[in-house]
Amino acid sequence: HLEGCHVSRGATVGPFARLRPGAELAEDVHVGNFVEIKNAEVAEGAKINHLSYIGDASIGAKTNIGAGTITCNYDGVMKHRTEIGAGVFIGSDTMLVAPVKVGDHAMTATATVVTKDIEPGAMAIGRADIEASQGGAVWRFRNVDNRRFFLAHPDIYAPQFGGYDPVDVARGVAYAGNPRYWLVTGDRLYLFGSADSRAAFAADPAAVLRSAEPHWRKLRNMLAF
Repeated sequence: HLEGCHVSRGATVGPFARLRPGAELAEDVHVGNFVEIKNAEVAEGAKINHLSYIGDASIGAKTNIGAGTITCNYDGVMKHRTEIGAGVFIGSDTMLVAPVKVGDHAMTATATVVTKDIEPGAMAIGRADIEASQGGAVWRFRNVDNRRFFLAHPDIYAPQFGGYDPVDVARGVAYAGNPRYWLVTGDRLYLFGSADSRAAFAADPAAVLRSAEPHWRKLRNMLAF
């Protein structure tokens, strides 16, 4: 169903989609089944493939909107906007509570409720208003039970080496890991600066960790953890 909208060349819509007034689809946008879009601009190559509501929003180029995503634009009195940047990955069943902004290349985990802006390149997990501070970082959780488990055993759930890439730590330097490149080994979470670094670690985790541990003891003090 199309009403008061604009669909550019190469864009695909449906089946069973609804574009309401103000929906603007750029070239090569994909809108799938049971998606409703109202008063929103969707930039080139973005995908909203399943079971989503996008209202009073802007979505950047090449962004992927997961199934079940909703822009919660109405507070009972006023409508508010959601702004999503380019190259963003919105996990399935994400609730975006407007007004809110998601920076370029950011990510949300499945079932995340976003109530605060997400910085470019960052990853949001759980509810933004269920937080805990640990190791100089702010952690966000889906529910209070998950936060309680984390606080009881932060050494298990938090990324090792303070979230720094263990391959770099093994060389005596500290470069921050990227949540896109992670690996769980020995019931511990490690973050890496790149896919190549993760692969190097996976080839021989024991050797990397043997080299990293003594360097980390020095780096930890320098970084004031």
